[in-house]
Amino acid sequence: MLSDDERRRHLALVEREQLASVMNTTKWEELAAAMRAFQPLPDWRSKDITAPGAGPWDAEWTAHLRPFHTIEWLEIGFITPRCTPGRPRLHHLTPIERADADTRLRVALSALGVPWSLEAGGVVRIWGYTRSGVEPPSWSAHASAT
Repeated sequence: MLSDDERRRHLALVEREQLASVMNTTKWEELAAAMRAFQPLPDWRSKDITAPGAGPWDAEWTAHLRPFHTIEWLEIGFITPRCTPGRPRLHHLTPIERADADTRLRVALSALGVPWSLEAGGVVRIWGYTRSGVEPPSWSAHASAT
């Protein structure tokens, strides 16, 4: 929960940067819950509205993915080695495993109704905010009302 002072600073930044919110806390919670249950567990990194660039990749979907109200965008991909059914040791996903996981991820995101776009390298970007006059790549093909 934001204090009154934090809320004022946040709203002033959103107004100054001409940001439009396209996600809400409920959608962020639904996304986090779906990703915690997804196999293989995807990695994520986010760009905060106050940061010049994205943070490091992470795979912890419970405590690290907060606070939602400051996430400009969040990228999801299969970056780090992991265990998969039938393969108990850490390994990078095979091209077939990666293609299957990518397809299932995109279907899950569309079912959740979160605004996303496909970025370079096949990484999916979830949009928390958009900037005035800037439409995310492939936005119209995937976006839905929140």
